[in-house]
Amino acid sequence: SDTQAESGDKEGQEGKEGKGDVGGAKVIAVNDKYNLEGNDFELASYCLMEDYDGDTDIVMTWKFTNNEEEAKTSLFLFFYDFKQGEEALVDPGNIMYDGKDGMKTLTEFEFNTVEPGKTGTFFLCYKLKDEKTPVKAIISGLTDKDRFEFEMPIEGLKPVTVDDIDIPE
Repeated sequence: SDTQAESGDKEGQEGKEGKGDVGGAKVIAVNDKYNLEGNDFELASYCLMEDYDGDTDIVMTWKFTNNEEEAKTSLFLFFYDFKQGEEALVDPGNIMYDGKDGMKTLTEFEFNTVEPGKTGTFFLCYKLKDEKTPVKAIISGLTDKDRFEFEMPIEGLKPVTVDDIDIPE
């Protein structure tokens, strides 16, 4: 039975070798949760998308659970920097979608108010410097007391459209 276990391990490792080529995967589910000064933020997923200008953007879907006593937006509770290598991603992407009140941009969700105890969704969209270098995220709350860093690999991802992500009504 040792031989079977060993061959099972080897097969598992072989399956992981091709991880860099994710076969054109579209939306990468992450579901990593971060508590920033009492509020919960979850990176639900990320993907690549072409923006209104024709540039390729990284589009991150975030969930925000408001643990405050009054309705809040994520805007002043969530601070972030994104980098590719040493270069900061500073140009927000303009991703349009057909909302119930006409054309809107994904970034408008950041202004949505979330009631106490409820969870809302917002999107962050930034123009990429290239389509190979992983995007490093540095997120924190109002102070740097709760600060997290992580990377999002993007090599091999194919751009998707807004129809491929879950946009709240």
